[in-house]
Amino acid sequence: MAGARRFVYNLALASRRDHYRESGETLKRHELSAQLTQLKLQPETAWLRTCDSQVLQQALADCDRAFQHFFARRSRFPQFKSRKHPRQSFRIPQRVKIEDGRCYVPKVGWVRLRPSRPVEGTPKSATFVLDPCGHWHVGLVTEFELALLRQRNFVLLGIGFLSSLVSPFFYNFSFLFLTDPNEVGFAASTANWAQSLGQVAEVVVLLGLAASLKRLGMKRILLLGVGAQMLRFSVYALGEPVWLVVAAMTLHGLVFTFFFTGLAIAVENLSKPEYRASAQGLMSFVRGGIGSLCGNLFAGWVYDRYALPGGGHDWEQIFLFPACITFCSLLAFALLFRERRGAQV
Repeated sequence: MAGARRFVYNLALASRRDHYRESGETLKRHELSAQLTQLKLQPETAWLRTCDSQVLQQALADCDRAFQHFFARRSRFPQFKSRKHPRQSFRIPQRVKIEDGRCYVPKVGWVRLRPSRPVEGTPKSATFVLDPCGHWHVGLVTEFELALLRQRNFVLLGIGFLSSLVSPFFYNFSFLFLTDPNEVGFAASTANWAQSLGQVAEVVVLLGLAASLKRLGMKRILLLGVGAQMLRFSVYALGEPVWLVVAAMTLHGLVFTFFFTGLAIAVENLSKPEYRASAQGLMSFVRGGIGSLCGNLFAGWVYDRYALPGGGHDWEQIFLFPACITFCSLLAFALLFRERRGAQV
């Protein structure tokens, strides 16, 4: 099929090039498709009927896309495919099946497969590639629905996003807050020492995470993590007494372990085995991707908004934003999340 795909691609490329030279107009894809139908009826090219029609149509689509990229100045003029090229390939856009370690290829039949990872969802298309060693590789595009998106436990993605939205207020502003002479007024060395309390607390709480999960359950663990995050920002907004501000640093251990680590465990437990990698990837995108970007932009806007004319910042107003956001997260999670032990969604 790789040879048939190469033959049709080169034929389409030559037809479009010659037609443009003669008439100054572009040959449309449906006209090429009609030519392909006629080729199948001719004795010298009747062998094309032994190939899957979708593979040949995909070759026409690839040629059309190559010209679109050329006209958009994203690539050079399309080149002919060579049979001597070490990488030969073809793509089947539909009717691909995977069962019992085998792959169904239209017009070929069932082919034994050595999967590198479990196949998740329903296969929609497949790309077959021949490497220089003579081995065929297949890349699958599958379709599936994450139940995490249609259950009430979708709130996990919501609080994951909100946690990333407020995290820059802690990571970016804690040192500035502690060393501000109009607030806590610590020296830089003292502020670093105070912040290290949070890292020490992370290790201590992490050691007891397994026992806490078994005793309290997932929902209570996550509630404690979100609650600790809200309490930490509330204390920062108060700004006094100093010993309470320093003590609030230790709450980072609960936030990091019970919430951030607990959130990853919750997604793992609430997802079906075949969808776990995708569910974790979605959560990582929400938290570390779009959430982190929006959080840094939001925190920067708030920081500039509450800069004082004589220097310094209004830290009370700054930290009220993440405190209120985490309070809303706490309420939403408490009301919407339903823990079902042993259940997968």
